[in-house]
Amino acid sequence: MPPHRLLPGFALPLAIYVVLRGLDATVLKALQQHGLSNPVNGENPISFCNVFFFAQLSIGLAALLAGRRSLRPALLSLSRRDRALLAGDALLGRFVGPVAYYLALQSLTVISQTLLFALVLPVSALLARWLLREPLPRAFTPSLLLISCGLLLPQLTQAAMGAGMDDLAGSFGRWWGCWPSVARRSPAARSPAATGPRP
Repeated sequence: MPPHRLLPGFALPLAIYVVLRGLDATVLKALQQHGLSNPVNGENPISFCNVFFFAQLSIGLAALLAGRRSLRPALLSLSRRDRALLAGDALLGRFVGPVAYYLALQSLTVISQTLLFALVLPVSALLARWLLREPLPRAFTPSLLLISCGLLLPQLTQAAMGAGMDDLAGSFGRWWGCWPSVARRSPAARSPAATGPRP
């Protein structure tokens, strides 16, 4: 079958994925605000523990249902080094990253958080260059400049209009989410056992 006929079949799942990923921060921020407006016994019912539990439960069920037959053999085939890398990836990507994501969204607007998250791409590239000796693409420098401008210009415009800038001090935890990108580039992360979705 010609490749152009396969495009619609790939375009629909890709479009659904993009929409769902785009709604991620917006829905979580709305849940946080709803919990603050409707406290239960003086506490926000939309706590990180609740969100984290349901997110990890969904990921675990999806991974087990999709790869329940191949997961065990794939894990047994990993070397000790690959298992250590997989454990590190699980700690960073399934625990530290979600904690930082949730805390950053509490102190930032959705737009600012999204722009800040765009810095994960160049940070991942720099870490891959440093740790894995991968060459940087030619467009890395202009891409980094464009991403930085996209992050700074809205903040400077907001400050110039007297609205103040976002509290970026509370967003440094979001940088923790950059580190799982190293594990995703490791041999363990490229194995079938490490290809599950992320929250």
